[in-house]
Amino acid sequence: MRSARKIHYLILLVFMLMSLVGVFADNSATSATSATSDKSTKVVDLAKTSLVLLLPYAQLLEDIEGQLSWQQALNSNAWSDITNKDLNLGITQSSYWFKVHVKYSSDQTRMFQIHYPLLDYVDFYLIAQNQLIKHIATGDARAFNSREVVDKDFVFKADGKKDQVHTLLIRANTQGTMSMPLSTVDIEYYAQEEALGTLGFGLYFGITFAMLLYNFMLYLYLKEQSYLYYCLFVATTFISAISYTGHGFYWLWPNFSGLNSFMATLTASLTFLAVALFFNSFLRVRTRGVLGRRVFYSLISLSILVITCSLLLSYSSSLAVIFYVQIVFTVLVLSYSFYLWRQGIAEARYFTLAWLAFIIGSFINTARVVGILPTNDFTLYVSLYGIVIEMLMLSMGLAYRFEIMREIQVGLSQELRIAQQDAIANLEKYRDLFQQSPVGLFRYDRVKNTFYHNLKTSALIGENWRVKEFLAEYLKFSDYKVLLKQGEISDKTINVPQDKYYSLSLLSVRDESGRVVEIEGTLTDISEQKHAEFSRITNELEKLNTLTQLVVGISHQFNTPLGVLITTEDLVKESLAQALADLEGDSLKKEELMQTLYMISDAINLSSDNTKVMSRILKDLRYSINTRTQLNVSSIDLNSFFSDLLGYYKAQLKEEDRDCLLTLDLTINNVDHINSDYDILSDVFLRLYSNTFYHAHADARLQGKITIKLWQDSDYVYIEYFDDGRGLDEDEKENIFVPFFTGRSRQKENSGLGMFIVHNQVVKILQGRVELLMPLIGFGIKIILPKI
Repeated sequence: MRSARKIHYLILLVFMLMSLVGVFADNSATSATSATSDKSTKVVDLAKTSLVLLLPYAQLLEDIEGQLSWQQALNSNAWSDITNKDLNLGITQSSYWFKVHVKYSSDQTRMFQIHYPLLDYVDFYLIAQNQLIKHIATGDARAFNSREVVDKDFVFKADGKKDQVHTLLIRANTQGTMSMPLSTVDIEYYAQEEALGTLGFGLYFGITFAMLLYNFMLYLYLKEQSYLYYCLFVATTFISAISYTGHGFYWLWPNFSGLNSFMATLTASLTFLAVALFFNSFLRVRTRGVLGRRVFYSLISLSILVITCSLLLSYSSSLAVIFYVQIVFTVLVLSYSFYLWRQGIAEARYFTLAWLAFIIGSFINTARVVGILPTNDFTLYVSLYGIVIEMLMLSMGLAYRFEIMREIQVGLSQELRIAQQDAIANLEKYRDLFQQSPVGLFRYDRVKNTFYHNLKTSALIGENWRVKEFLAEYLKFSDYKVLLKQGEISDKTINVPQDKYYSLSLLSVRDESGRVVEIEGTLTDISEQKHAEFSRITNELEKLNTLTQLVVGISHQFNTPLGVLITTEDLVKESLAQALADLEGDSLKKEELMQTLYMISDAINLSSDNTKVMSRILKDLRYSINTRTQLNVSSIDLNSFFSDLLGYYKAQLKEEDRDCLLTLDLTINNVDHINSDYDILSDVFLRLYSNTFYHAHADARLQGKITIKLWQDSDYVYIEYFDDGRGLDEDEKENIFVPFFTGRSRQKENSGLGMFIVHNQVVKILQGRVELLMPLIGFGIKIILPKI
């Protein structure tokens, strides 16, 4: 409760500070004084899209008799300058002329605005070279259709060419406050300004209607008169507000301009009566002794007085009466409500704060009307701010009073209230537990034929009607038999569309006669567990397939060289045995011995070659299972990397007495460097060079061209490798990265692991990607490497 009081005080304090800032924002009196400098030739430049406040550049002419024509006013020597941007001449019977010269900086349509809808007569004259080119006669005492632009304020439209000078002449006469907040904007800015203004007033009107409808519904439900009087107060203040802002004339009575002369004062007077009735009902003023009754009857008398004056007196006289009565009315209301506050009446606190907000806004506005305060955006609409705050505070007061009345009427003991609160809390906890459960929960009431379920169930299978349909779709007749026989179904796995898996459990509830009256169920999404299980099985199968493929590949690759070794070993053993037998029998001939030795030499060479092949296969096999993650990263100069690497490869072939005339066409595209592991990247491209040399040009090794293209983006370096060799067959395209796949160009130097090693080193070690390309001629591959 203390925190609520602090909020109320804070709202009121902020509003009072806003009021002080708005009132004293202009520290000089706003009036029309004699000109200190000649404005008769001052021309205001109208730039497109700009908002220009014209009043500081305008001149003022008082027409006491109201008989001057526009030509007489234009040629008069009695013009005086306006010293400030805010003009408030108070309540006056004189007519006033306003003159300002404007110049168009470009071809445009300008909207001239007077943001004060309570002027009785407004005549707009647009003059060029002393010739009248436009005249609009309007005002809230004239029909609404007299306005050139349909707007709650007075808006005049004027087209102009570049460097064209116009003289704007405005004649105004009103029974109320003479104010002229004159400005001009271009037509696009006007549309934006109107949209923002409509939004602001829409918020005010929305709050008003919300408070009105809410409290009227409470009155219908509770039959409490305080709510009815509050609705009467909101309605009268609303009509008064729209009469004041011009929306009433715009919306409700555009064909009855005569209502404007007394509607604002009449509704303001009726507001006094509504406040008096609400004040009495809300605080029970008449039941609080003699003082309360005197205050109430005084307020009623003052309300009748201002209503009578608003009907019988002129508009200007009614405004003066309202101003002074409001002072007395406010003193009575505030002093007595504050007195009740001090007496401990909690409702009086809300009323006092609400009335203070309303009175501050009304006093500032009334002081502006009678000419005491200047007219600006704040003082013009401050009463609306006060009304909104007052409505909110009073609505909170009614809510507080309703709560107190409810507690009194219930009349329960403290223990019962605590028990009720505990029950409600437990119910809320149960409901929250039911609704927020991560498991889908549902219940089918067979008697009412109704399904109840929580949010998770809706997320899994849809809305209410889907529960029954879901069970009918995924349960078999045998499941229902089990449910009826055993009373439950536990952890039934259901595969639903989009590769989802649910675990369903059902439990039947029977009445005393044994009839099933309810079925309770749970539904759990086990897709992740199922997918994890499938992934584990898939991984195991992949590992088994890889191991099988590795064993088969090793067997295949080692089969030929091992067979050669075994064959040569048997041949050497047999030849040596024969030679030894001939030597023991003295039948060994020199020619046969030499033949045997040559044969053994060839066998040894053949064994050595096949041993090297097996060694190469083992070396590649070690590369293929390289899983190291610590990289020796350095900056690699790509301008020389590929050409130097090709030269190194050619030198290796030269040592083996092989010539290689492969040429390199390198396109850098400003990719000068890359941060990577030099050894691994070198091994990748040496294997690609070897692939081109041995396979792409197997029949013509002395010629061939390698093309390498590079480019990059913010994250990756892209390397495309092409050769102009024989290309790949369909079977080779599908299996090129499969270990021990050799294709149709089988060479004894080929282990069948080259492209498999390239893929592993780029993907697993360098964290890049490898893509097989499909050029029209030859072989192509793209290697994508991260920059970091």
